[in-house]
Amino acid sequence: MASNSASAAVHHGQRLPETTSRCSTETFTADHNFELANYPLLDDLGVGKYVSSKVFSVGGYDWTIRFYPDGENQKSGVSVFLYCSSQAIYVKTNFTLNMLEKNSKVELTKYSVVEHTYTTPSSGYGYHKFIEKSRLRSSPEFRSGCFVIREIV
Repeated sequence: MASNSASAAVHHGQRLPETTSRCSTETFTADHNFELANYPLLDDLGVGKYVSSKVFSVGGYDWTIRFYPDGENQKSGVSVFLYCSSQAIYVKTNFTLNMLEKNSKVELTKYSVVEHTYTTPSSGYGYHKFIEKSRLRSSPEFRSGCFVIREIV
């Protein structure tokens, strides 16, 4: 009958030293502001058409914000999504997406933190009905057309 050395050591009165291992995950937090200048020129861009922020990196992953001024799949308002541009899968995030008037910093939306796990490469998650177009058009900054989408991931 075979025996391993650890049990043999215990049988001889010797005790092996205690060992410890640890799994530690890192968390990262960053803000990204996507400025939408001349918003009136984006109005009526078309359903499913979007403008995208530049790529920004957080926690070793690349991200973009997609802004659909006429909605992603129906003309019911504005859609906004956070995309993981990296070819990674199973990326767990906690994030917020909100829109502000650029000059006054007044929040036009007040969404709380969303928890989402990106399970496929280059996938997005966000809001199909982020804000009503009528709310943007009634904003004092509509004529100047400067809005900011602030993302905290």
